[in-house]
Amino acid sequence: MSAQHAPQKPLWRRVISLPQTRLGWWAVGLSGISLVLMPFTADAPILIITTIVSGLFGGVVALGAMVGTRERSWLVWLALVPVLIFLSVFVLFISAPLTGWPQVR
Repeated sequence: MSAQHAPQKPLWRRVISLPQTRLGWWAVGLSGISLVLMPFTADAPILIITTIVSGLFGGVVALGAMVGTRERSWLVWLALVPVLIFLSVFVLFISAPLTGWPQVR
């Protein structure tokens, strides 16, 4: 006897759809908070900390959703944007003294 399985949706349909798991929605929510707060973080340290923490946690949860539950929604992929921004700024600040760029005169 063979068990009958429901046909799986094609990959492009899974990518275009909304998140199907709770982890996917958490990732979208946490990263969304980060992206909304980002323009307002100029002079408020608590907003800067909240933006960084929610963006990093959103990215970690998004990676967990992608690896653990095979979530492939475009919103979950978009939840990785704050992590990429943070990592690029971090690498810039770490590498600037080594390369001499930008030079302050």
